[in-house]
Amino acid sequence: MDDETSDPRLAALEYKGSGTLVAEQILALMGHSQFFTDFDREDITLMAE
Repeated sequence: MDDETSDPRLAALEYKGSGTLVAEQILALMGHSQFFTDFDREDITLMAE
C-alpha cells in the first residue's frame, strides 16, 4: 500500500486486502452515517481498491 499521507492516525491502520467486494455496502451507508459526508462514489471505490 502506498504511503500517500503523513497523517499519524492512519499509520495504525493495517491493510487487509481489497475492499472492492464490500464497496457497494459502503456506498449504501453513505446516506446513513456522517462519516461518509465528505466522500462520493469515486472516493469510496478508490479507497476500496
